[in-house]
Amino acid sequence: MTTLPDHAPDVWTPATDIDKEKALVILGDLPSRNANDAALSHAVYMLALDGVTAYGLDKAVRAIVQGSLGHAFAPSPPELRQEIDRAMRPLVEARERDTERSNRRVGWAEDRSEKFEPNSRESRRRVAALYREFCRTWPASEGRAEAPSGVLLDPDKVAKIPDAPRSARPLGEILRPRAKSPPATTDGPGVNPGGAKQRSAP
Repeated sequence: MTTLPDHAPDVWTPATDIDKEKALVILGDLPSRNANDAALSHAVYMLALDGVTAYGLDKAVRAIVQGSLGHAFAPSPPELRQEIDRAMRPLVEARERDTERSNRRVGWAEDRSEKFEPNSRESRRRVAALYREFCRTWPASEGRAEAPSGVLLDPDKVAKIPDAPRSARPLGEILRPRAKSPPATTDGPGVNPGGAKQRSAP
């Protein structure tokens, strides 16, 4: 039965000098392809391991011992660093994707809070002001351009509309407000609006 770890490993903890020395001891058991000065070789290895994580170093050492390099010799400093980077690449890419998604969410939240406020007091005030201005300027008063009176609705298109009127009226006539008709008088014929009867001519 496989026992799962209680906590996920910390993959971003930097490798200590002790971690690096242990890894070099393990890899030192592999046959070497050259006989360079041991002190110089150790310094080059430590330079290649600069900034690596303990997780990536452990994964790379395990992969190399299990034959990931395709040869049975100890890795050169560049080969060791490449294996560490290869082991960390999926984690680095996943972290970059998470960071990008997080930045997008923050940007969207800022846009909504700063730009999209349909129910804010300021937005309602602007809408009310625009509506008042529209009502004040329509219909066009004297001195302002009126709707064109010579524009006709296309009869062919009007005919295709369900319940369309039989005749097409000019657009300006439709848009122009109708003049109010004078109020009807309740007095009978021959009676002035003031109530006095008109005299018939002799």
